[in-house]
Amino acid sequence: MTLEGFPAGGPAPLTVTWRVGNNTGRALVQFEFDETGGGTFGPPMPTFEGVSTTYPVSGLFGPTLRVTDDQDQVYTATALISVGSTPALEPKWEGMKDALRRGDITTALTFIHADARGRYEATFRSLTPAQLALLDQYLTSLYPVEVGPHGAEYELRRTRDGQTLSYAVWFQKDADGIWRIRMF
Repeated sequence: MTLEGFPAGGPAPLTVTWRVGNNTGRALVQFEFDETGGGTFGPPMPTFEGVSTTYPVSGLFGPTLRVTDDQDQVYTATALISVGSTPALEPKWEGMKDALRRGDITTALTFIHADARGRYEATFRSLTPAQLALLDQYLTSLYPVEVGPHGAEYELRRTRDGQTLSYAVWFQKDADGIWRIRMF
C-alpha cells in the first residue's frame, strides 16, 4: 500500500490532497490517518476518497495512514510533506541548459552536484554544437514531485511517437550547501 500527497511540498499554508495505492490484493475497509506523523490517528473512516489536509505552518511532516483490509490485516504507509520555503530548483535546470546551448560546458557543470560532475562532463563534451542546439527537445521543463531535506525529485516530460514519457531529475545539496542537479 502506498500514500501519496499532491503537492508534496510548497509554501504554507499548503493544502495536500491524498491518494492511496492498493497493491494488497484485498479490499480496504477502514482508514485511520495521522496527518502530521506525530503518532495520533484520527477516527476510523470507511473510505479515504477526497481527503485533503491543510498544513498552516512550515515544517517537514511524515503523515501516516493505517489501513485495515477485509481480513483484518493492518497496513501502514507514510508520505513526506515539506511545507515552507522550497528551494527554487527550476532556475538551476534552466541555467544548466542555457550554458549548454551556448556551448559553455564549464558553466553548465557548476549546476551539477560534485559527485556526478565527472560523469556529466564526459557526456557534455561528447555533444556536438548541432546536438546542443536540439537540447530543448530532450531536456524539457521540470515539474516538482517531492522535496525533502535530503533531496528533491522533479519530473521531466517528453513526447515521443505521440506518447508522453516521464523521466526523473534529482537535486541534492552539495557539500557547500548549494542545491545542484544530482542525476537526470
